[in-house]
Amino acid sequence: MINIVYCGNAGIFKGITMSLLSAQENTKEPIAAMVLTGDFSSLDPRFTPFGEERRILLEGALKAKNSASSLRVVDVTEAFNEELSASRNAKSSYTPYTLLRLFLDRLKDVPDKLLYLDADTIVMKDLSRLYSIDLGDRYCAWVLDRFGHVLINPSYCNAGVILLNVSLLVRDGVFASSRALLRKKKWSFPDQDVLNRLTKGRKMILPREFNEQKGLRPDTVIRHYCNQPRIFPYIHAMVAKPWDLPRIHQVYKTTVHDSLHEECRLLWRKIEK
Repeated sequence: MINIVYCGNAGIFKGITMSLLSAQENTKEPIAAMVLTGDFSSLDPRFTPFGEERRILLEGALKAKNSASSLRVVDVTEAFNEELSASRNAKSSYTPYTLLRLFLDRLKDVPDKLLYLDADTIVMKDLSRLYSIDLGDRYCAWVLDRFGHVLINPSYCNAGVILLNVSLLVRDGVFASSRALLRKKKWSFPDQDVLNRLTKGRKMILPREFNEQKGLRPDTVIRHYCNQPRIFPYIHAMVAKPWDLPRIHQVYKTTVHDSLHEECRLLWRKIEK
């Protein structure tokens, strides 16, 4: 069994659908997936929970690929409001949902080992090789951030794909310390910054194939379509997400996700109706 966790709301249903179904399509083992969500419409009307209707629909599609797989949705609204609703990091260029993985220590029935995936990831190969990595006394295993390891710190990692040693992180209070840092000051990349700081010296650096942030390569296991900084013709972030297929065609000149997109589009239509 491979345990995967996502964070998001109703608006990111398309991304989680493509990521999760691509994971099961390419992975032999069953997947136990979890979506951490919440109602933060007081911050933004668009921040509504993932919801049971979406869970049922997506779990059905997941089980069609492997009957032993499952999907559960966990509401983290109360815990978030208790600790981070007043934090300056609750309102940033990132949604509050990115912070929800820092509450894993406050949830019930959480596996000792979890693979966190951003909703803009597409799995290209079997996840077993990544998930079976022995973390030992390391808090996590992740890939260097394409730009951050040059501009911020040589060991600065990207939080879009993280293999988490949950039992050790909980035991040593790393999640609680992360939330404390978020209450203390404003961060440029909130959850990513604090996780990099608190796992320093206790993290494993993985090869880029497990979180490919630039372009598809023959060895790519997970393609992460994170925003890409650009300086020409002006400073901006280039955005192209897997569910925006015309944009993917235009920017990355690839049709490799077309069949996955078509499969997922049938599910999206049911929700839209």
